[in-house]
Amino acid sequence: MTDFENAYVGMGTSPHIDFDFKAIAGDKKTWSPTWGFVTKNWMSDLVMFKIGGSFGGFYYGVQGYGGDPDDKGNSGPQVNEYSDFAGVFGTGVYVTGVAGTSVNNCGVYGQHGEDPDSRISQKMSAGVFGAAAELEPGVVGWSTKGIGGMGLSYSGRGVLGQSAMGGGVVGISDQSVGVEGYSGNSVGILGMTSNPASLAGAFFGNVAIAGNLVVGGTKSAAVRSPMDRDARSRTSGSRISVARSSRAGAPS
Repeated sequence: MTDFENAYVGMGTSPHIDFDFKAIAGDKKTWSPTWGFVTKNWMSDLVMFKIGGSFGGFYYGVQGYGGDPDDKGNSGPQVNEYSDFAGVFGTGVYVTGVAGTSVNNCGVYGQHGEDPDSRISQKMSAGVFGAAAELEPGVVGWSTKGIGGMGLSYSGRGVLGQSAMGGGVVGISDQSVGVEGYSGNSVGILGMTSNPASLAGAFFGNVAIAGNLVVGGTKSAAVRSPMDRDARSRTSGSRISVARSSRAGAPS
């Protein structure tokens, strides 16, 4: 059936079923239509809708799943407190739940909180751009046993951390290594500074080196602490006094 009208209104008044509009693909197992609903320009590609579709719901504004369900009939993993209410919810078992792509802009943009002072950069281009105007992180990666966040690159940097006033990269661990660097054919960890009065590396605590220490440039000697010298002098003086006392009390 094909019908042309200026507008259609579906009103879910009682008694009613769970939907106002429903598109059924049909009963042919060898063929099905491509689209359930389509918004299309009339007679010209120059005339477009301002908004192709606007959807609102209590649980989800839009809910979509793709691909086949698993052997138990599930179309995706169980929802949690992050996904039980959402503006857009996408899921799948063998396919990507939600995909965003762009040629010249961000594929996916996520924002936490308000930005009244417009401090969030408006000129970023990325596959995924997460932003937060206040103290919350823009992007969080989480894993119970695996890697929380991973950056991969063929010829560039896998991970880049940059800050104007804070630390570029911070690694924290309670029971393991805070920051670990490894390379198969180059430097494992490299520190650099452009300020001659600054330091490329600083260690606060004991330092252990397994291997050779190579220094290029002026070599500063390791000077014993004055407190350590005083302690050794006191210990040495005590030993001399004890030895003298022993000799003085010995029988002639």
